[in-house]
Amino acid sequence: MDALKLDQRAVDEVQPLIADLAAALDRAMPNRCPDGRAALLKWLERLHGMRAAEELDEPAARQLSFDLDSAYSEFHRALSASAAAAGS
Repeated sequence: MDALKLDQRAVDEVQPLIADLAAALDRAMPNRCPDGRAALLKWLERLHGMRAAEELDEPAARQLSFDLDSAYSEFHRALSASAAAAGS
């Protein structure tokens, strides 16, 4: 996520982006990216338990970045599978 690369780690900066991403994933691929969706929901739960001004530390930011990359990969696999199924 670009926000993390730009060192935006405060809860009030990151949480809305994760919420928007989770909602978009649900709209685009309902029930097709369970691991990515679960990871996003886990992060939303964690962020909701923090105060707005709190920031993710470096290990948490790295884990969030990894989880987002994994969700993105899962999304692309599901998208490719859908395209292949539609083309057959």
